[in-house]
Amino acid sequence: MHAADTKAAAGEQQNCDICCGEDGETILHDATVYCIDCEQYLCDQAARLHGRTKTTREHAVVPMEDAEFRKARPQPSCPFHGMPIEYLCLEDDCLVCVKCLPCPIHNGHRCKAIPEALADENRMISADLIQEGRGKIDLVSRALRVAEETIDGVDERQRLVKGQVNSYVDELEAVLQQQRNELLKRVDETTTSKLKILSAQAEALRCILESLVNGVDHLERHDTNEARDLLMKRAFRKSVENTHLSMEPDALNDLEFVAREETQEMLGSLGEVAESGPCAFNTTAGGPGVLAYQMQAQKGMKFTVSARSRTSLPVTCGGERVSIKVDKNLNPEWQVEDVGNGTYEVEYRLNSDRLRDERSFRLFVRLNSKDIQGSPFTVPVRKDYNYVVDRSLQGIGLVSGGIIDGDYIFVALYSQNQIVKVRRDTGTQEQRIPVNGQPYGMCVDGHLLYVCLYNTHYVGVYNKETGAQERMLGGPGVFMNPVGLAQEGEELFITEHVAHRLQVVRKDDGTPIRRLEDATLRSPFGLLLDEQHIYISSNTGNHVKVYSKGTLNLVHTVGESGGQFLQSPISLAQEDDILFVGCNGNNLVQLYRKGTFEALGTIHNVNQPYGACTHENFLYLCCMGVSAVTVLRPSFLDPSPHARKGPTVPFAPTGAGTLEGIAGGGGIGEAGVLGLGGVEFEDGTENGSDLERRRGGRDALLRGEGDGMVRAGSRGETGGRAAVRGHAGDGMVPALNAGPADHDLVDFGDGDY
Repeated sequence: MHAADTKAAAGEQQNCDICCGEDGETILHDATVYCIDCEQYLCDQAARLHGRTKTTREHAVVPMEDAEFRKARPQPSCPFHGMPIEYLCLEDDCLVCVKCLPCPIHNGHRCKAIPEALADENRMISADLIQEGRGKIDLVSRALRVAEETIDGVDERQRLVKGQVNSYVDELEAVLQQQRNELLKRVDETTTSKLKILSAQAEALRCILESLVNGVDHLERHDTNEARDLLMKRAFRKSVENTHLSMEPDALNDLEFVAREETQEMLGSLGEVAESGPCAFNTTAGGPGVLAYQMQAQKGMKFTVSARSRTSLPVTCGGERVSIKVDKNLNPEWQVEDVGNGTYEVEYRLNSDRLRDERSFRLFVRLNSKDIQGSPFTVPVRKDYNYVVDRSLQGIGLVSGGIIDGDYIFVALYSQNQIVKVRRDTGTQEQRIPVNGQPYGMCVDGHLLYVCLYNTHYVGVYNKETGAQERMLGGPGVFMNPVGLAQEGEELFITEHVAHRLQVVRKDDGTPIRRLEDATLRSPFGLLLDEQHIYISSNTGNHVKVYSKGTLNLVHTVGESGGQFLQSPISLAQEDDILFVGCNGNNLVQLYRKGTFEALGTIHNVNQPYGACTHENFLYLCCMGVSAVTVLRPSFLDPSPHARKGPTVPFAPTGAGTLEGIAGGGGIGEAGVLGLGGVEFEDGTENGSDLERRRGGRDALLRGEGDGMVRAGSRGETGGRAAVRGHAGDGMVPALNAGPADHDLVDFGDGDY
């Protein structure tokens, strides 16, 4: 006999078989009903959910006081054939009788006799499984309580929202009724006014008409009464000579109602009933961290989760649980920042040693323990730093520096003494700011633009919106050819190219604060700050010096050991833990790991990178040799919406060379690669048909499909010549020397070179 039946037979109060607490112990909820099909006692709360669940809603549930609930259940029989249940259909996971086996529904399915299936099931019920089941009771019970609370909350929310809708419509009806009364009142007032005016006019006309009729009648007969005759004639004459008489109505019959279309449009939809809570399957994730995992990124990868509702509307508040999980036992270190507006910034880091043999992994992103749209993401593992050309901002001028400011990049033009404001995406030039000297390094602070003016020895301060000069800092005797500039707090850091030093001054008035003078720092140029260090490129020293920002002591010199050699480094930029060093001497950008300063690779054939800056993983290079800003992106990122189709500028080990054509209108032409051979396109194919090699020297013929500037590069052993053919355009075709080779450039005068 069931223990529960024993307690019930003894007249004891029976507890619910479903409810239990978070610690696994039974909560003493009194049972009120009994499910004959489940053979379980249920409390009121469990009974409500029992009746709502699809699999149990048709069960026979009887009150406990009903004696029928203790009667033995009859042997189950097939509902279709009335035969005893004897088999388990393994395919459909249901009990069947002997007549069900040949039926079309179960014909050919694997079946087992109930005793055999029961024996198999008993073998699979282990002590561990029973313990796991007991533990799961707690989880399911909590989920049940949450479901019940949510059901009650939905019911309450239904009443609340209905009340809000009714209140809103009642208010609108009250406003509409008030408007109707006011409009009807206005109709009555206007009508009364018109009738009053018209009635007075009609009465005046009636009097005049009577005077005229009587006068004409009087004149047609002789009146012997002279006094009456005089009176009648005077009245007639005055009526005829009355010039103030209005023959048209003094008030028009023009009353009408003019409805406001905007009100009708508004009333066409008073609002909508929306589910504003976050919904996992509509929530999205975007950013580098879901596109690829860069193994070299020491700080890990980032992406953004944007919560959306069931109706795909953006969720505008935070407070949800966002979590991630990675397969292959990679055990990520991760953190989530709740921005508070429905978006969540996620950063995660994986163990690089465990990633070395992996080509990809699956990233599960969950909102409130449910997978979001696209989860799990298949994330490829990138094991190198590969940068490709995304687009080129052309037609700017001889660029000597650049700084990112929001959607814009301010570009210095040293030969024109100007700063040009260019849109980062399209390259549209929106403003030119004249400055008092040759501009190089720049920084932005609020609405102010600080500019190093090389030949006049000043740092100019300009309003970046209007271009107006605000003030000038320094001057001859204070600065000597300022070229590199950075700002932190109230301080400006300035490198002086000819004075071979760094000065720190106040940004408001230029008052000197401290100075760095190092005999080994020759011709300092580029300048970069991070949390702890100052990075300065030594143009003629062929290295980058790293100093402590607090003490100005030398910490490290990059490029003088370990086979790392730099040729005229001038520009510096950083992205996370990567240090970019642009070299004018060999037209390349060298990549280093900040902190350890290990060489990560090289971006070749960037023509005179006088300025460099980064924004959202993109690298912007101000290339004086082509009078353009070349924008590069990591190869694992998708091209930007304004990317131009064309060849890559590959990340390559030392020794490789590339040749690229750049269209004057901003496009990238087809290009040949000299040194390793072939043309590398973004789809991975190669084409060497336009490239001819020779052992004693190399000649290259390159056709640029653009409409303007095309630059040629050649790498040879004993010398060689590169001939470039480009369509007519700006006409400016500089030759790039990427090795010990000669270059001849012939202008045919018709757009061909």
